Amino acid sequence: MDGHVQVKDIGQAVDLAPARMRELRERGVFDAVKYMNLWWVPEEEIPQIMYRINQYTLRQPFDPANHITVKDAADKLGVTVNAVYAVIGETLDLAEGELWKCVTRASLNKVLARRGRRRSA
Repeated sequence: MDGHVQVKDIGQAVDLAPARMRELRERGVFDAVKYMNLWWVPEEEIPQIMYRINQYTLRQPFDPANHITVKDAADKLGVTVNAVYAVIGETLDLAEGELWKCVTRASLNKVLARRGRRRSA
């Protein structure tokens, strides 16, 4: 399509997997049109789309008061580290530190509350 760019190309530019780009499109972070079984966006909308994607996927620096390591989150939930990574973005918010992969304490507390656990992270 002339004047359009494939969504997969935008995803590669911002280092997001096709599944994550599909999720962002479905959540309304950006609009796209399907043509010939591919998703496309107008070239002139790319700066706004990139801005919205970056805002939506913004990762905050590690702050011990507000974040907990993925390993500690797994211990509190009684699951494996891989299980925590599997739900990051769905139920847990990711934060990146220089040395750790972390989740926000607020998102972990929501998961604990849904599971009926009273203790907080």
